[in-house]
Amino acid sequence: SCNRLRVAFIFDQYEVAMEQLEEWNMHKGYLQKAIPGIFTITNIYFHCALTCISMAQKTKKRKYRKMARSFARAIEEWVDNGNPNVRRYDELLKAEFASLDGKGPHAERHYEKAILLCGRRGMRNIWALAHQRRGEFHLREGNDDDALYDINNAIRLYEDWGAKAKVEQLKEKYGKLLEPLSEIEATHFSIVH
Repeated sequence: SCNRLRVAFIFDQYEVAMEQLEEWNMHKGYLQKAIPGIFTITNIYFHCALTCISMAQKTKKRKYRKMARSFARAIEEWVDNGNPNVRRYDELLKAEFASLDGKGPHAERHYEKAILLCGRRGMRNIWALAHQRRGEFHLREGNDDDALYDINNAIRLYEDWGAKAKVEQLKEKYGKLLEPLSEIEATHFSIVH
């Protein structure tokens, strides 16, 4: 069920991921109580938090924001207790919450930190996800140029990671954004810049 949640999240099937999360009462700390010490709990909580944030963005319902906060608080505690393996999760979640709250400059700063932390550790899957989420943030903000940069980086990193289906999904989802410049646009771009 945890794997089903992660796969659903990766492929933007947030409702399916949310069903898994609620079925297992993960937002009530059930998983951590049922399987204490499981080393993948940090990754599971991270995906649960992002699932809830995605649902909050999609539905505007406060209950999802509240659920996301509970997972994010656990991750913050792990950071505060010295776990170096969750800082990238914490920064990406801070970026997502800042985006939800309409705090663009704060979101940008946290996205950048998350991307740097993932790059330093060579965590291609989360690095790709951080670029994808920042690209989606830029699209919501109306900044297509920065979105294009991040979506292309996400695609490259997902390819390096071997996630072919995810690459195809992103290419299909953002095909219009990824289309090459027309000859006229390319000529205009080279003259202006």
